[in-house]
Amino acid sequence: MSPIVSARGYMKAAQFSTITKKITVNQVPIPECGENEILIKNTCASLCHSDLMHFWDNTVEPATTENVTIGHENTGVVVEVGKNTTGFKVGDKVGCLGCSYACSYHAVDQCDLEKGQWVAVVGCGGLGHLGIQYAKSMGFNVVAVDISDAQLENAKFLGADMTCNSLTEKDYVDQVKNQTKGGCHAAIVFSAALIAYHNAPKLLRVNGLMMIVGIPPQSISISALDILLGRYRIKGASSGTPRTMKTPIQFSHENNIKPHITTFNNLDDIHEVIRLMSEGKTAGRFGVVFN
Repeated sequence: MSPIVSARGYMKAAQFSTITKKITVNQVPIPECGENEILIKNTCASLCHSDLMHFWDNTVEPATTENVTIGHENTGVVVEVGKNTTGFKVGDKVGCLGCSYACSYHAVDQCDLEKGQWVAVVGCGGLGHLGIQYAKSMGFNVVAVDISDAQLENAKFLGADMTCNSLTEKDYVDQVKNQTKGGCHAAIVFSAALIAYHNAPKLLRVNGLMMIVGIPPQSISISALDILLGRYRIKGASSGTPRTMKTPIQFSHENNIKPHITTFNNLDDIHEVIRLMSEGKTAGRFGVVFN
Protein backbone atom coordinates (compact mmCIF):
# COMPACT_ATOMS: atom_id res chain seq x y z
CA MET A 1 0.00 0.00 0.00
CA SER A 2 1.42 3.40 -0.98
CA PRO A 3 2.40 5.71 1.92
CA ILE A 4 0.13 8.67 2.63
CA VAL A 5 1.83 12.03 2.19
CA SER A 6 0.83 14.62 4.81
CA ALA A 7 1.48 18.35 4.70
CA ARG A 8 0.71 18.53 8.44
CA GLY A 9 3.38 16.09 9.55
CA TYR A 10 3.24 12.67 11.17
CA MET A 11 2.68 11.08 14.55
CA LYS A 12 3.17 7.64 16.09
CA ALA A 13 0.25 5.25 16.44
CA ALA A 14 -0.01 1.71 17.80
CA GLN A 15 -1.97 -0.18 15.18
CA PHE A 16 -3.41 -3.65 14.78
CA SER A 17 -2.85 -5.16 11.33
CA THR A 18 -5.80 -7.14 10.05
CA ILE A 19 -3.36 -8.96 7.75
CA THR A 20 -0.61 -10.05 10.14
CA LYS A 21 -2.81 -10.03 13.30
CA LYS A 22 -0.04 -8.17 15.10
CA ILE A 23 0.37 -4.72 16.62
CA THR A 24 3.12 -2.40 15.43
CA VAL A 25 4.00 1.24 16.10
CA ASN A 26 3.68 3.15 12.82
CA GLN A 27 4.08 6.69 11.55
CA VAL A 28 0.67 8.02 10.48
CA PRO A 29 -0.46 11.43 9.17
CA ILE A 30 -1.65 14.00 11.69
CA PRO A 31 -5.39 14.26 10.92
CA GLU A 32 -7.12 17.31 9.54
CA CYS A 33 -9.46 19.12 11.92
CA GLY A 34 -13.00 19.25 10.51
CA GLU A 35 -15.31 22.25 10.78
CA ASN A 36 -17.27 20.62 13.61
CA GLU A 37 -14.32 19.00 15.38
CA ILE A 38 -11.39 19.72 17.68
CA LEU A 39 -7.90 18.35 17.22
CA ILE A 40 -6.24 17.05 20.39
CA LYS A 41 -2.58 16.37 21.05
CA ASN A 42 -2.57 13.37 23.36
CA THR A 43 -0.71 13.52 26.64
CA CYS A 44 -1.84 10.12 27.91
CA ALA A 45 -3.89 7.23 26.55
CA SER A 46 -4.97 3.93 28.07
CA LEU A 47 -6.10 0.66 26.58
CA CYS A 48 -9.55 -0.86 26.96
CA HIS A 49 -9.98 -4.63 27.10
CA SER A 50 -12.02 -4.33 23.91
CA ASP A 51 -8.76 -3.53 22.12
CA LEU A 52 -7.68 -7.12 22.76
CA MET A 53 -10.76 -8.34 20.91
CA HIS A 54 -8.95 -7.65 17.65
CA PHE A 55 -7.01 -10.86 18.34
CA TRP A 56 -10.28 -12.81 18.66
CA ASP A 57 -11.82 -12.98 15.21
CA ASN A 58 -15.26 -14.02 16.44
CA THR A 59 -15.85 -11.14 18.85
CA VAL A 60 -14.88 -7.91 17.11
CA GLU A 61 -16.73 -5.89 14.51
CA PRO A 62 -15.16 -6.12 11.03
CA ALA A 63 -12.39 -3.57 10.52
CA THR A 64 -12.92 -0.89 7.89
CA THR A 65 -9.20 -0.32 7.32
CA GLU A 66 -6.16 -2.59 7.02
CA ASN A 67 -4.50 -0.99 10.06
CA VAL A 68 -6.63 -0.14 13.11
CA THR A 69 -5.31 2.35 15.65
CA ILE A 70 -6.01 0.93 19.10
CA GLY A 71 -6.99 2.80 22.23
CA HIS A 72 -9.94 5.16 22.68
CA GLU A 73 -9.41 6.52 26.19
CA ASN A 74 -7.24 9.59 26.02
CA THR A 75 -6.44 12.93 27.61
CA GLY A 76 -4.70 15.81 25.94
CA VAL A 77 -4.62 19.46 24.93
CA VAL A 78 -6.68 21.14 22.20
CA VAL A 79 -4.37 22.33 19.42
CA GLU A 80 -6.98 23.27 16.80
CA VAL A 81 -10.68 24.15 16.80
CA GLY A 82 -13.00 23.81 13.79
CA LYS A 83 -14.78 26.98 12.69
CA ASN A 84 -18.23 25.67 13.66
CA THR A 85 -17.12 24.27 17.02
CA THR A 86 -18.06 26.09 20.23
CA GLY A 87 -17.15 25.54 23.87
CA PHE A 88 -13.47 24.82 23.28
CA LYS A 89 -10.36 26.87 22.66
CA VAL A 90 -6.74 26.08 21.85
CA GLY A 91 -4.93 25.12 25.04
CA ASP A 92 -7.93 23.53 26.79
CA LYS A 93 -7.17 20.29 28.64
CA VAL A 94 -9.69 17.67 27.58
CA GLY A 95 -10.49 13.99 27.70
CA CYS A 96 -11.08 11.30 30.29
CA LEU A 97 -11.14 7.55 30.76
CA GLY A 98 -14.61 7.83 29.28
CA CYS A 99 -15.19 4.23 28.26
CA SER A 100 -14.00 2.72 31.54
CA TYR A 101 -15.87 5.24 33.68
CA ALA A 102 -19.09 4.96 31.67
CA CYS A 103 -18.96 1.18 31.34
CA SER A 104 -18.36 0.54 35.04
CA TYR A 105 -20.82 3.18 36.24
CA HIS A 106 -23.69 2.09 34.02
CA ALA A 107 -23.11 -1.59 34.78
CA VAL A 108 -23.57 -0.88 38.50
CA ASP A 109 -26.32 1.71 38.13
CA GLN A 110 -28.43 -0.40 35.76
CA CYS A 111 -28.56 -3.28 38.23
CA ASP A 112 -31.33 -1.15 39.82
CA LEU A 113 -30.39 -2.14 43.36
CA GLU A 114 -31.42 -0.55 46.61
CA LYS A 115 -28.99 0.67 49.24
CA GLY A 116 -27.79 -2.15 51.45
CA GLN A 117 -28.29 -4.86 48.83
CA TRP A 118 -25.44 -7.11 47.71
CA VAL A 119 -23.62 -6.99 44.39
CA ALA A 120 -20.81 -9.32 43.31
CA VAL A 121 -18.04 -7.76 41.25
CA VAL A 122 -16.59 -10.64 39.25
CA GLY A 123 -13.20 -9.57 37.95
CA CYS A 124 -11.58 -6.74 39.90
CA GLY A 125 -9.11 -5.43 37.33
CA GLY A 126 -9.34 -2.44 35.00
CA LEU A 127 -13.14 -2.10 35.06
CA GLY A 128 -13.90 -4.05 38.21
CA HIS A 129 -11.85 -1.83 40.52
CA LEU A 130 -13.92 1.12 39.30
CA GLY A 131 -17.11 -0.91 39.70
CA ILE A 132 -16.29 -1.53 43.36
CA GLN A 133 -15.89 2.20 43.96
CA TYR A 134 -19.16 3.01 42.21
CA ALA A 135 -21.05 0.31 44.10
CA LYS A 136 -19.79 1.50 47.47
CA SER A 137 -20.56 5.11 46.60
CA MET A 138 -24.12 4.08 45.72
CA GLY A 139 -24.54 2.38 49.09
CA PHE A 140 -24.33 -1.28 48.06
CA ASN A 141 -22.55 -4.14 49.79
CA VAL A 142 -19.82 -5.60 47.59
CA VAL A 143 -18.46 -9.11 47.16
CA ALA A 144 -15.23 -8.97 45.13
CA VAL A 145 -14.40 -12.15 43.20
CA ASP A 146 -11.14 -12.73 41.34
CA ILE A 147 -8.34 -15.27 40.89
CA SER A 148 -5.61 -12.75 41.70
CA ASP A 149 -4.73 -12.12 45.34
CA ALA A 150 -3.19 -8.78 44.33
CA GLN A 151 -6.46 -7.60 42.83
CA LEU A 152 -8.40 -8.85 45.85
CA GLU A 153 -6.11 -6.93 48.19
CA ASN A 154 -6.79 -3.85 46.13
CA ALA A 155 -10.52 -4.61 46.31
CA LYS A 156 -10.31 -4.63 50.12
CA PHE A 157 -8.53 -1.27 50.03
CA LEU A 158 -11.36 0.11 47.87
CA GLY A 159 -13.96 -0.97 50.40
CA ALA A 160 -15.20 -4.40 49.31
CA ASP A 161 -17.16 -6.00 52.15
CA MET A 162 -16.07 -9.51 51.20
CA THR A 163 -13.39 -10.93 48.91
CA CYS A 164 -13.15 -14.40 47.39
CA ASN A 165 -10.45 -16.10 45.35
CA SER A 166 -12.55 -18.28 43.05
CA LEU A 167 -9.50 -20.33 42.09
CA THR A 168 -8.16 -21.29 45.51
CA GLU A 169 -11.26 -21.08 47.75
CA LYS A 170 -13.28 -24.08 46.65
CA ASP A 171 -16.22 -23.22 48.92
CA TYR A 172 -16.39 -19.55 48.00
CA VAL A 173 -19.96 -19.87 46.64
CA ASP A 174 -21.16 -21.23 49.98
CA GLN A 175 -19.30 -18.44 51.77
CA VAL A 176 -21.06 -15.85 49.65
CA LYS A 177 -24.47 -17.43 50.17
CA ASN A 178 -23.94 -17.43 53.94
CA GLN A 179 -22.61 -13.86 54.11
CA THR A 180 -25.41 -12.45 51.93
CA LYS A 181 -28.15 -14.59 53.49
CA GLY A 182 -29.15 -16.33 50.30
CA GLY A 183 -27.01 -14.87 47.54
CA CYS A 184 -26.24 -11.57 45.86
CA HIS A 185 -28.97 -9.46 44.35
CA ALA A 186 -26.75 -8.90 41.31
CA ALA A 187 -23.45 -10.13 39.91
CA ILE A 188 -21.57 -7.96 37.42
CA VAL A 189 -19.16 -9.94 35.27
CA PHE A 190 -16.32 -7.60 34.37
CA SER A 191 -14.06 -10.56 33.64
CA ALA A 192 -13.66 -11.81 30.08
CA ALA A 193 -13.17 -15.42 31.17
CA LEU A 194 -15.80 -17.99 30.19
CA ILE A 195 -15.50 -19.66 33.61
CA ALA A 196 -16.54 -16.36 35.20
CA TYR A 197 -19.83 -16.46 33.31
CA HIS A 198 -20.28 -20.11 34.19
CA ASN A 199 -19.90 -19.44 37.91
CA ALA A 200 -21.53 -16.02 38.30
CA PRO A 201 -25.15 -17.31 38.46
CA LYS A 202 -24.17 -19.50 41.42
CA LEU A 203 -23.56 -16.34 43.46
CA LEU A 204 -27.10 -15.06 42.96
CA ARG A 205 -30.23 -15.43 45.03
CA VAL A 206 -33.43 -16.47 43.26
CA ASN A 207 -34.28 -14.00 40.49
CA GLY A 208 -30.97 -12.20 40.92
CA LEU A 209 -29.43 -10.35 37.99
CA MET A 210 -26.30 -11.26 36.04
CA MET A 211 -24.97 -8.13 34.36
CA ILE A 212 -22.84 -8.74 31.25
CA VAL A 213 -19.82 -6.51 30.71
CA GLY A 214 -16.74 -8.59 29.91
CA ILE A 215 -16.56 -10.07 26.39
CA PRO A 216 -14.96 -13.54 26.36
CA PRO A 217 -13.18 -15.00 23.31
CA GLN A 218 -15.99 -17.51 22.78
CA SER A 219 -19.76 -17.34 23.14
CA ILE A 220 -21.21 -17.98 26.59
CA SER A 221 -23.89 -20.60 27.16
CA ILE A 222 -26.86 -20.34 29.49
CA SER A 223 -29.57 -22.65 30.74
CA ALA A 224 -32.82 -21.70 29.07
CA LEU A 225 -34.66 -23.50 31.86
CA ASP A 226 -33.01 -21.32 34.52
CA ILE A 227 -34.14 -18.19 32.72
CA LEU A 228 -37.62 -19.57 32.08
CA LEU A 229 -38.11 -20.45 35.75
CA GLY A 230 -36.79 -17.11 36.96
CA ARG A 231 -33.80 -18.54 38.79
CA TYR A 232 -31.84 -15.55 37.55
CA ARG A 233 -32.04 -12.75 34.98
CA ILE A 234 -29.54 -11.48 32.41
CA LYS A 235 -28.90 -7.93 31.31
CA GLY A 236 -26.23 -5.95 29.49
CA ALA A 237 -25.34 -2.30 30.00
CA SER A 238 -24.40 -0.49 26.81
CA SER A 239 -22.23 2.57 27.36
CA GLY A 240 -19.70 4.86 25.79
CA THR A 241 -21.88 7.17 23.69
CA PRO A 242 -21.53 10.93 24.26
CA ARG A 243 -25.08 11.05 25.62
CA THR A 244 -24.26 8.57 28.41
CA MET A 245 -20.86 10.04 29.39
CA LYS A 246 -21.89 13.11 31.40
CA THR A 247 -23.56 11.37 34.35
CA PRO A 248 -20.72 8.95 35.23
CA ILE A 249 -18.09 11.66 34.86
CA GLN A 250 -20.03 13.99 37.15
CA PHE A 251 -20.69 11.18 39.64
CA SER A 252 -16.99 10.25 39.61
CA HIS A 253 -16.01 13.84 40.38
CA GLU A 254 -18.52 14.16 43.21
CA ASN A 255 -17.57 10.82 44.80
CA ASN A 256 -13.80 10.93 44.26
CA ILE A 257 -13.71 7.86 42.01
CA LYS A 258 -10.12 7.30 41.01
CA PRO A 259 -8.69 4.78 38.52
CA HIS A 260 -5.50 3.01 39.51
CA ILE A 261 -3.18 3.43 36.54
CA THR A 262 0.20 1.91 35.76
CA THR A 263 1.89 4.16 33.22
CA PHE A 264 4.56 3.66 30.59
CA ASN A 265 6.57 6.43 28.98
CA ASN A 266 7.08 5.04 25.50
CA LEU A 267 4.53 3.92 22.91
CA ASP A 268 6.88 1.09 22.01
CA ASP A 269 5.97 -0.43 25.40
CA ILE A 270 2.55 -1.24 23.96
CA HIS A 271 3.45 -4.93 23.66
CA GLU A 272 4.21 -5.13 27.39
CA VAL A 273 0.93 -3.39 28.16
CA ILE A 274 -0.97 -5.92 26.05
CA ARG A 275 0.85 -8.81 27.71
CA LEU A 276 -0.05 -7.58 31.18
CA MET A 277 -3.66 -6.99 30.21
CA SER A 278 -3.93 -10.44 28.62
CA GLU A 279 -2.63 -12.10 31.79
CA GLY A 280 -5.09 -10.17 33.94
CA LYS A 281 -2.98 -10.51 37.08
CA THR A 282 -2.43 -6.85 37.94
CA ALA A 283 -4.84 -4.32 39.40
CA GLY A 284 -6.07 -1.18 37.68
CA ARG A 285 -5.56 0.14 34.19
CA PHE A 286 -2.55 0.71 31.94
CA GLY A 287 -1.65 3.87 30.08
CA VAL A 288 1.08 5.44 28.00
CA VAL A 289 2.25 8.96 28.82
CA PHE A 290 3.48 10.94 25.81
CA ASN A 291 6.30 13.43 26.18
